[in-house]
Amino acid sequence: MNTPLVTTQPYSPQSYSPWSGLAGTTVAAFDTHCPCHAAVQSSRDLIAVAERSTEAALDRTAAAIAQSRDISWQGNAATLFRTRLERVACEAAVLLDDMDATTRISLSAGAP
Repeated sequence: MNTPLVTTQPYSPQSYSPWSGLAGTTVAAFDTHCPCHAAVQSSRDLIAVAERSTEAALDRTAAAIAQSRDISWQGNAATLFRTRLERVACEAAVLLDDMDATTRISLSAGAP
């Protein structure tokens, strides 16, 4: 059985404030005492630490790949080795892009 929604006051755009809370309570925008803000900042900090660490590892990987290109080596094993290194280099580039996107998302959402 459906019952109609009963309202005590008619809605009008002038009576609505996006900064008002439910049931007449008020909510301060960007309340600095909210524990959520600290959790968001902590998450951002963790992302930044992991990003720096991963970037350093990827820099070392890129240097090793560049040095391996100078190895004088021929044959099937050499071809397979170089193919796999190129795959790793491509995956590293994707990882860098994904990290950048994650950082942008973490900075654009949540607490100010």
